[in-house]
Amino acid sequence: MPKSQKNLHYHTQMQPRQHLVGTPRSPHSHKARAHLDRPSSIELRPFLACPTALADIKTLLISPTHNMTIILTDTDVYTLARACPRLYSINLGNHNTPVSLGALGYIVRRCRELCEVSLCVDALGTAPLDDDEQVRPQPNRRLMKLDIGESPIACVGPLDPLTAPDLMMSIPRFLHMIAPRLAELEISLGLYFEWTRQTEMETRNDMERWEKVEDALSELAQEDG
Repeated sequence: MPKSQKNLHYHTQMQPRQHLVGTPRSPHSHKARAHLDRPSSIELRPFLACPTALADIKTLLISPTHNMTIILTDTDVYTLARACPRLYSINLGNHNTPVSLGALGYIVRRCRELCEVSLCVDALGTAPLDDDEQVRPQPNRRLMKLDIGESPIACVGPLDPLTAPDLMMSIPRFLHMIAPRLAELEISLGLYFEWTRQTEMETRNDMERWEKVEDALSELAQEDG
C-alpha cells in the first residue's frame, strides 16, 4: 500500500456508488488526547486514485475532527470534477486547505447537478473572469448553497453601484457568472486552539468582506430573477 494511503483511515458508508460519507481518523488518534495542540492532516488524493470507480457518486461528505485538515489542491478538485460529473453535494466541513476560485468555478460548472458546496476557497487574488461565452462551460443554475466557512478574502473594493468597473472583475460577479441563482453565502468563524486577538481581527475582517460580497451577489441574482 502506498505510504499516502497508509495515513488515510475512513469509517465509510456507501450506498451503491452514489453516496460517500466518511469520518477520517488520524493513524495516531489514540495519542490525540495528549496532543490536542497538534492538528493532524489527511489527503484526499488517495480517494481519487481510481477515478473510474467514482462516476456514479452523488454525495461526498467528509467529517473530520475539528483539529484535522484535509489537504486539497486545485488538481484534486479538477480530478474530482471529471471523475464525478453527477455530484449533487460536496461537504468537506470547510476543513480543507483553500483552493482557488478558478477550481471552484470549474467543479461548479462541470458538475451540472451540483446543488450545495461546503468548501474553503482562497479569495486573496483576483477572481478569474472568462469573457468568451463560446469557450467557457454553461453556468450551473442548480447551485443554491455555498458554504465558504472562514475562507480568506482580499479587499473586494467598491461594490456600489453594481455596475462599477471594479465589480466586473470582482468575486460577486465571478460567483454570479458560475451560479446565477446563488444569492446567499454561509460564512462562519472557525475553531482555533490558540485564538489570538490578531486571529480574531483577521477572521472578522474576512467575514465583513464576505458579507459585502453576499450583498452584491444577492442583488445580482434578483436582477436576473
